[in-house]
Amino acid sequence: MIKLEVNSKPLTPRRGVPAPLLGRSEHRDSRSDYFKAGAIVAVVGIHAGLPYSTALRFCVPAFIVIWAFHFERALSRRSPREFLSYVAQRFVRLLVPYMFWTALYLLLFRSAFEWKRMPIHTIIGGALGGYGWPGQYFFVILFQLTLLMPFLRRWVNPRSVWISLAAGLLLNTIAYYLLFSNWVVSGLGDRLFIYWLSYVFMGVAFARGYPRAVPALVIVALISLLAAPSELGEMMITNRRVSPYLLPTVTVGSFALLLALGPRLGAVAAPAHQHDHLLHKAVVFVGQRSLVIFVANPLFVEGALRNSFAPRSALLSGKIALVGIAVVGSLILGGILRRLKLGVLVGR
Repeated sequence: MIKLEVNSKPLTPRRGVPAPLLGRSEHRDSRSDYFKAGAIVAVVGIHAGLPYSTALRFCVPAFIVIWAFHFERALSRRSPREFLSYVAQRFVRLLVPYMFWTALYLLLFRSAFEWKRMPIHTIIGGALGGYGWPGQYFFVILFQLTLLMPFLRRWVNPRSVWISLAAGLLLNTIAYYLLFSNWVVSGLGDRLFIYWLSYVFMGVAFARGYPRAVPALVIVALISLLAAPSELGEMMITNRRVSPYLLPTVTVGSFALLLALGPRLGAVAAPAHQHDHLLHKAVVFVGQRSLVIFVANPLFVEGALRNSFAPRSALLSGKIALVGIAVVGSLILGGILRRLKLGVLVGR
């Protein structure tokens, strides 16, 4: 996902830490970038209103797993005494783009009339708390997980990762079908960290080299994710406040997809000739810049929808074109910000 990592000098090996965890591998495993590229296009597709976009909801679970994967690799290269300063750096690098893009979108997409009528609890819990702009809630989730990560990683082992997956599926199913009928639970939505712990455990486990990939699970993932729109449609008849990310079909599909294709420590690097392929370079380019697309795409998608350039009832071809415009536009905007030495606004 969205990778926010602070560079540091290599550390000498420490007793009890596997050697592969102590430094960067000589060859980068491209699966992380591939996953981020696919996930960020799915995010933009959801925002653009692609039909049956519930099947694309694996995107945020994938980002959480990849975020935890890189976070664990970074922590494994540091001593416990360095954890506090490193976590603080990562938190600030999340906070800066959150504050900038929140301020920008609230100014652009909220009128003075709306602000006058908006109660303080809606401002704090909604406009600033995850519902102020598409994707804002993701920062709220990462703020919680960033602070908890040094503690959560202690509980990850080859057995606990499977327990976490089973517990996560059970929790999501109970919350989705039972708890979201409560207005307090549905009001908090999926912003609580507890719904994302399974993905953190999975990312940490992948960074340590287990469990082994099971490519056949792709079939399970496809079946589950394709069934997600129907499951959501049935629930929306009686409760429109449910979170699509907690759908059991989305949970199972995300688990299966990541267990099949997710990045692993020590994975064999792609052949050199593949690195020269134009499509490979393009996908990696997008994947490595997923954060700028994540924060900037509402500028293009919401801007087009609100100004009737791309009505919500547009044909599929129009929505796909809007996704492409939002991705390319976000990349161009990110390049401009970096040239202006404002890369911090997009996590760079």
